[in-house]
Amino acid sequence: MKVKFFTVKSKSERTSIYIRFWDSNRIDLKTKTGLTVNQSDWNQKRQEVKNNISATDRDFNNTKLRELKNFVLEKYNIDYNSNNLINENWLKTKVNEYFDRKDESEFFKVYLSDWIQKFIDEVNDRNSKGSKYSPVRIQRFKVVQNKFKIFEENTNKKFNFCEIYYKL
Repeated sequence: MKVKFFTVKSKSERTSIYIRFWDSNRIDLKTKTGLTVNQSDWNQKRQEVKNNISATDRDFNNTKLRELKNFVLEKYNIDYNSNNLINENWLKTKVNEYFDRKDESEFFKVYLSDWIQKFIDEVNDRNSKGSKYSPVRIQRFKVVQNKFKIFEENTNKKFNFCEIYYKL
């Protein structure tokens, strides 16, 4: 099994760094890492960012690529030997897992406004001390949601749970 990083020439100066993972003839997967680099700063032979003064994110990108390579190989060994399915989505999932990226269906775990929306969507399945929430209480939840949306629009920021704390 091998891991290779590469870029594809594009019209813009910055280009995405891709990862390719293959194991003989059984598996050959490719996906974007989410990292970008100036095309002139990429060393195709060494599969890393060149040691140029213009490459200000060189250390960060090279460290992340080395760690990602080790992570993918480790996860492959675990998944392959556990008879888990390794298909075209496996590599993309592992890259997102390494960078701790969430897909849209999991935004409620990160952003407060998405959590509020999920809570309101599922409010009929919940209960308060053994009884269903009243329509008035559900309306109050929606008022809080609308006020929070207005606050986010005025601040031009989407707040995550890490940024919200309570003063005691």
